[in-house]
Amino acid sequence: KARSRWGVDVFARFFENVLNQCIEVGLVDGQTIHIDSSTIDANAGKNRLRPKLKLLGRQFYQKLDEQTDKQPELNADNPGTKVTDVDPDARLFTKDGKTTLGYKDHRVIDDSHGIITATITKAANIHDDKVFSEAIEEHIENTGIKPDKAVADKGYGYIENYRYLYDKDILSCIPHKDFNVNTKSKISRSEFIYDSRNDCYICPAGQKLYRYDHHRPHRRNSYRYRAKYHVCRQCQFVEKCVSSTTYGRQVTRNMDAKYVDWADRCLSKYERCRLLGRRKYRAEGSFADAANNHGYKRARWWGKTKMQIQNLMIATIQNLRKLLGCLGHGGSAEALQRVLSPDFSLMFTRICSRIGRLVVN
Repeated sequence: KARSRWGVDVFARFFENVLNQCIEVGLVDGQTIHIDSSTIDANAGKNRLRPKLKLLGRQFYQKLDEQTDKQPELNADNPGTKVTDVDPDARLFTKDGKTTLGYKDHRVIDDSHGIITATITKAANIHDDKVFSEAIEEHIENTGIKPDKAVADKGYGYIENYRYLYDKDILSCIPHKDFNVNTKSKISRSEFIYDSRNDCYICPAGQKLYRYDHHRPHRRNSYRYRAKYHVCRQCQFVEKCVSSTTYGRQVTRNMDAKYVDWADRCLSKYERCRLLGRRKYRAEGSFADAANNHGYKRARWWGKTKMQIQNLMIATIQNLRKLLGCLGHGGSAEALQRVLSPDFSLMFTRICSRIGRLVVN
């Protein structure tokens, strides 16, 4: 009844209220943030998966029976996607050979004390990098603080995210895969040094590769650089480096590669290693605590809306535990009355009575 009557907005305001209390007592620095995500199994089995078009067709005929005076709307984008009629919002996601039907919780965690400053619930098949900017904007809106550094794993290491951080003047601590790797060559593109002054690449042997498509970019907004054929034929690395029998070695450079270069240089190697090390126990530790103590890895209800409520409640309880630990109150009822504003004290009591297993005794 509480979930249906209040909706997501009340639980979101409850999360923001506790977060504001954490900010007031100095638990949130807001300058260095960690962004990460974790999958959550839906409360549904994969054995009931059906193509989305079948489910949409069933809903279409149900609306025809219910609405004789209106033309029902049929949203048939991606009709081949498999969904389950138990929880149509859940999606399939495969990682490391394991397939999950469910959702993803994208979190922003403050570095200073591990307070969760934002939580965004998406379907499991939404890639992490697509939610990156939304997560940071949510952090800024909730805390009123623009971060100095953003830390994440290589799943977020895409040019679009680097461009976003550059435009927002936020330092990047996000590794990435080697872009435009030539899989046929044993010498990686990363071993070629770009000379911005002369707009050319310098190979490991010291030879220059000049851009040859000046009029328009290559596919995927990239330019191509190539060495002369006779130069590569005389090189000692020709067998490892060149796979073509008619051209010299070629590498590509994205038009926005300057953002990648900026992201790789904006922090020292020591600082990057330090922050990525802290990410393991700040971000991954936050998810582990939620899984071990609050039933985080399994959805209790059906639908994205109720999944948002579950994630908001778990994040709120985790923040509240840190807040009470900071104040030294040990979790008593009197402490709750002092920490929470009067408008939310009664709400908290009612919610905890219904979702008691989410609260650590």
